[in-house]
Amino acid sequence: MSLRTDERSWLIYDDESVGAFVRALEAYALSVVGQRLSRRPEVQLRAVGNLMMRIGEQRGWEMMKNDGAQREAVELLSRMAAHVAGLNVDDLQMLEDVHALAVWIDRRARNAGMAGPGVVREAVRGD
Repeated sequence: MSLRTDERSWLIYDDESVGAFVRALEAYALSVVGQRLSRRPEVQLRAVGNLMMRIGEQRGWEMMKNDGAQREAVELLSRMAAHVAGLNVDDLQMLEDVHALAVWIDRRARNAGMAGPGVVREAVRGD
């Protein structure tokens, strides 16, 4: 499966994929940063880290319950995490898909600004 709905285009830009990818990135970031904070000696930072991990993991599980783009986005970022950890180093399709989504979203966000309507703007703002 893939978030790519147009095989002719390198970019992945359909609205459903964009929204799902940004939401999955949020969950992934919460989990990763939360893990780092949960290992700190300060109890206050550990509490924040544990909460961040719980929120990130719950969002990921909720997305996995859905079929379609949300599930695909979580699976894509799970494969990316495995790649970063030194596993799945040959998963070139995953790298292409992550790159195609990131370039499209970042280019649109940078060029169009964040004010006003639009799927990319709303996804990046967290609307």
